[in-house]
Amino acid sequence: ITPAFQTVSGLDLTPTNPVTASVVIPPLAPVLLTARIGTLTATTFSVIVNGYTTARSLQSLSFTLTGTSKQTLGQTTVDLSAASTVWFATASSAAFGGQFSVEVPFSLVQPGSSSTTNLTALIYSIAVQAASAQGTSNTLQVLLQ
Repeated sequence: ITPAFQTVSGLDLTPTNPVTASVVIPPLAPVLLTARIGTLTATTFSVIVNGYTTARSLQSLSFTLTGTSKQTLGQTTVDLSAASTVWFATASSAAFGGQFSVEVPFSLVQPGSSSTTNLTALIYSIAVQAASAQGTSNTLQVLLQ
């Protein structure tokens, strides 16, 4: 970290040879900050997850869907390894540090039926966790109802 000082009027007050400090940020498990529903129709929805990873890498996002009668309807894991590697290797990502925002789309199908039943109405909540080589994040829960 190198300090820079400037007055409101723009006069530079930074010393010629400012003292610098180094900070080591250890690689830790990802942290999820927010999760929310993006698009929502009778048979589709998306979940938008925001967080950060000090290691600048993610392996996966895991989702657990809970029904309106509080039973587990299903679980799925989305592999983010390749996308994470590509994103965090770009110069564009440097300005964001380890921050990430991921939107995962879901499409619901009732087996054996071509009905247009409102299937998203059967889901009460979705729990989401992120994982990296450093460990598993906190869990966030998003209510659909």
